[in-house]
Order: sequence, then structure tokens, then C-alpha cells
Amino acid sequence: MVSKFSSHQRYTTSAGKIVPGATTVINLYGDNKGALMGWMRKECLAGRDPYKVRDSAADIGTVAHALVEEHVHKALGNPDFKALDRLEYSPMTMEVAEKAFNAYLHWERNANIEYIRAELQLVSDEHKYGGTIDIVAKLNGKITIMDLKTSKGVYPDHIIQIGAYRNLYEEKFEERPETFILQLSKEDGLPHPHPIHADKATYAFEMFKHLLGLYYLRDKLK
Repeated sequence: MVSKFSSHQRYTTSAGKIVPGATTVINLYGDNKGALMGWMRKECLAGRDPYKVRDSAADIGTVAHALVEEHVHKALGNPDFKALDRLEYSPMTMEVAEKAFNAYLHWERNANIEYIRAELQLVSDEHKYGGTIDIVAKLNGKITIMDLKTSKGVYPDHIIQIGAYRNLYEEKFEERPETFILQLSKEDGLPHPHPIHADKATYAFEMFKHLLGLYYLRDKLK
């Protein structure tokens, strides 16, 4: 059994319409652009290719997510599940990703968690978008959707994303879950938990709906 990491994920409504993923929609969020340009300028001035740095960071994040996915599947009684081919990635990428994975294990040892699903793919027929929730679990006895990040911080677009995921879960299961972002540091190898308050997740989804509207309006201009 192989995870979504083996191919590009596509989301389709029950009526067969292909719809965007939440992350594609959130890429329209304007506050990211200025920070991205500043970061690219800094990398160029330091003599580094920002695109290579970005791609390397993306690979590390992909591998770290896959390692956690394999771990959760084993905890759920599926020991043969494989989320990635380790030979496709460089030793350096694997080393840094495993540091982030160890941060997850460090957090898990002190968490009151009961796993339910890993990489849960959902689509909203009402709002016409999809998304993949990293982990669904009972955390401290409450149904919680978890999103894993290997970035240096938790940013507004991350909160918008988990707000969109909460709506997907609620629409499918008619139950409102808790929302939780777990930052896995590649630098210090430590976990940094960020529970997202229900009010903030609600505001985040409102922002997401505006971005989704822009996404579909933009298509009409093409």
C-alpha cells in the first residue's frame, strides 16, 4: 500500500467535478508574497539559489510527513504501509527529515493521543474544494485534526489551511473537531505545539472562503 506522496493528489466532488486543493487556493493569499520576495533576495545575496533551497526544504517536509504517516499507520495496525521510497531522496534530506520525525516522536511520548486516521482525503461538495488532513486522533479525549509543519514558524496561511480542513471534516462527519498544528523543528529537533482556538479557526475559514471565491473568479478571466 502506497500513500499520496507517490503521485499528485486530485480532488473530485461526488458529481465528478475536479476541484482545487486547499493549499492551491491559499497560494492566492497576498501576505505571503512580500515575505517570499524578501527571503529570495536574502538567499541571492548570500550566493545561494533560492529555488534549490526551496525545493530542498519541500523534499524535507515531504519526507518528514511520510515518516510520520508510516508511523501512524503502524500504530493503527498496518505495519506494511509504505509512504515513500527512501532511495529517491539524498542522505542529507533523509537526515534532516528524520530529525523532524524525531521531534514528532518526542511530542508523542508526552501526548494523550489515540490515532483514528492518517492522511484523510476529503472533498466539499458545497464549497467545491478538497484537502488532506495529516492526522485525525483523539487528543486528550477530544476528536482533533492535526496538521504537521516543518517550517520555522506557524504563519497565517497555516491557520487558514487548518480552518479549511476543519470545515471539510465537519461537512463529512457532522462533528466539529478541535484543531491543532504541530511544528516539527528541523533546527533544534523539538516539537512546538500550537492548539488553534475554535474562534480563530472560524475566522480562518471565513478568509478561506474569500480566497476560494477569488480562485473561481480568476478562472472566469482566463
